[in-house]
Amino acid sequence: DNADFNNTNDEDGWFLDDVAVYRYDPVYASLPYTEDFESGQLGESWQQALPMESTQAIYIRPGSRVEVTEGSGQNGSYGLVLGRITDGTYTVTAIDLNLDLSNYAQAELSFAFGDYFDETQGDDGIWFSDDGGETFAKVYQLNPAGISGFQTFVLDIDSLAYAQNMRLSGEFVVRFQQGDDADFN
Repeated sequence: DNADFNNTNDEDGWFLDDVAVYRYDPVYASLPYTEDFESGQLGESWQQALPMESTQAIYIRPGSRVEVTEGSGQNGSYGLVLGRITDGTYTVTAIDLNLDLSNYAQAELSFAFGDYFDETQGDDGIWFSDDGGETFAKVYQLNPAGISGFQTFVLDIDSLAYAQNMRLSGEFVVRFQQGDDADFN
């Protein structure tokens, strides 16, 4: 900025206090796994993520909204919200589900997906990683513009993973990713 901390004319600045750095060891859920978000918070196998690079996004995470809220699930129950906090520049938001699929040859992912006035973007979709999130491949394009209410999707994890030369590993990550420039207001 171009202003100072004095009380005359133009003022600006920051304060920082109590900074802490923690190590996050992901918890990989074993199967069968279900999450209906009715606890009102994310389970331990979920982690807000830094999205895959976008050719369209100016901001990757600033302004994003990833939270469990009441009224955002089916029938007004709790659900997970992905989007922007305020209108503004195109932003990409993501959340990861960490899974231990090491003892499985086959697995399916089922989820209810609801659209809130969202247009389909190239960044919308499901991404997989078989190496704990080091690398990802987009395996499914979500098209929210064509959905009314909630729609249930069932994805064959093993077929989608094998098509990307991935294996079902003990550090398997399913990433849900959304991009847009509008908010939930």
